[in-house]
Amino acid sequence: MKVKAAIEVLSKWFDLDDDIVIDWFEKDDFRDENGQEIDDELWEATCYRAEDSEFLMDRDVVEIMMRELRRNNESKF
Repeated sequence: MKVKAAIEVLSKWFDLDDDIVIDWFEKDDFRDENGQEIDDELWEATCYRAEDSEFLMDRDVVEIMMRELRRNNESKF
């Protein structure tokens, strides 16, 4: 999800004074299975897949999604 979309969604669902717990992930926190940096295309595909996921997000799930995207060749990764 793009940051601007997250801000829109949050502002529709919550008041500015509400307390919520947010966990977010950014590309720079991840490396591929060979220790290389993640490229923008793989990261974007992972983000879109995560939005449609039935999983609760955590770091391990994000890494699993990136590996599966490459392994299953759902895109050119």
